[in-house]
Amino acid sequence: MAEILVLLVVLVLWGIPAVLLFFFIYWAIRLAIRHENRRVPTPREIADQERRERVAAERAAQRRTRHRSE
Repeated sequence: MAEILVLLVVLVLWGIPAVLLFFFIYWAIRLAIRHENRRVPTPREIADQERRERVAAERAAQRRTRHRSE
């Protein structure tokens, strides 16, 4: 009977903090992953986006002038 009592005490003293630590680490990792997704774009990504916008604007302008001449 005493062994079972010791086992329960050890479970309470070690098991519950271990579970709490697991959930804390799990939460911290999820927070880090979510934060990483909202990172600042690199200069190359900014330049690529600006180039895509510029090309789209040029194509739209070409379509407008093509429709006017027809």
